[in-house]
Amino acid sequence: KETKLSASDQSVNELFQSIYKDADADTQRAMMKSYIESTGTSLSTDWKSVSKGPVETLPPTDTYAKSYSR
Repeated sequence: KETKLSASDQSVNELFQSIYKDADADTQRAMMKSYIESTGTSLSTDWKSVSKGPVETLPPTDTYAKSYSR
């Protein structure tokens, strides 16, 4: 099932798709690793810093991250 995005959400989504599509392999790797390891709370394009270890989950202010079982 396809989810409809608002105009602003669609613009942001297109921006990130464009950055990823036009990026080199290290930038793409950094984006994937940072997003997955942070459970969607962080997106980095800097492979040199992301490759040094796990990416911390940083939820927005006044919220908390829920852990889940895999």
